Amino acid sequence: MNKFNIISPIELIDPKLEASISLNPNFRWAKAVICDDRPNGNGHRIPKEEFDNIIKTGTYSPIKMASILEPKQHANAIGKAIGTHAQFSKDENRLLALIVLWSNERPEEVAALEEAYKNGFPPQLSWEISYAEEVQEENNIIALRNVVLDGTAVVDDPAYQGRTPIVSFASQNQDTKENKEVEDELKAKIATLEDQIKALMVEKEAADKELSELRTFKAEIESEKERAQKLVELKAKFADAGLEKDEAYFVDNADTLLKLDANSIDFMIQELVSFKKSASLQHEDKTNVEIPPITDKTVNTKLSPMDLGKQLRETLIKEK
Repeated sequence: MNKFNIISPIELIDPKLEASISLNPNFRWAKAVICDDRPNGNGHRIPKEEFDNIIKTGTYSPIKMASILEPKQHANAIGKAIGTHAQFSKDENRLLALIVLWSNERPEEVAALEEAYKNGFPPQLSWEISYAEEVQEENNIIALRNVVLDGTAVVDDPAYQGRTPIVSFASQNQDTKENKEVEDELKAKIATLEDQIKALMVEKEAADKELSELRTFKAEIESEKERAQKLVELKAKFADAGLEKDEAYFVDNADTLLKLDANSIDFMIQELVSFKKSASLQHEDKTNVEIPPITDKTVNTKLSPMDLGKQLRETLIKEK
């Protein structure tokens, strides 16, 4: 990958924009024109379709500047970072960058940049790129392809001939004021959101309570429905088995009957049926006993009632 240095001017940022970017009062924000798609003074150009490569590779790359007493040349700036590229944006045939300058690290150099900008001499950038391919175009213009932005440096003699300046700076006093306003606004929004959250929580608790009550009511209704259905099935089983039970029986014994499983119910019904049949047979045996006729041959009219009963028993035994 080849390396190439291109110089471009910088544009300074509106102070009001600073507050919306960062709450750090020690950052100085600026906007710079990184490049356009036209040839620079060295006959090289970056096509618009390469801007995306610069955006992808240039974010957080360094901005460098020579010491305050040194000539502002690219060679003198190497290894002396003054800030970084934070964001990029396309503006038709230009590529812009939002840059942050570290005033705590390089206070004299940042102050010099601000002073130059205020006096109508926007600082200029020289940017260093790596590229994989050179494409020869008309009029000996070379288009650079597959570019990577390695960084930029503040210089006095830009190859883009004044087209890549720092176009805006944010002042420190304005930063502090704007930051305080933004901070207060954010606090107010947070307080409003917290109140809304509390109100929503109260509504949620009420809704949860109502839902719980409805679920309990539904469960009770379903339980009663299930209980009534089981009693109907029990009555049908008793009726099918020929067991006649009145309504009071099922009302008095409902809790006990409903606790029994199907096998236990069937066993109980069979037991009741068997008991009923046994009782019926015993009743039939007692009612069908044939008492032999009492005749003159079997009864002595001179006998006492006690003797008469004794004789009757003996007669019955003989008959058997």
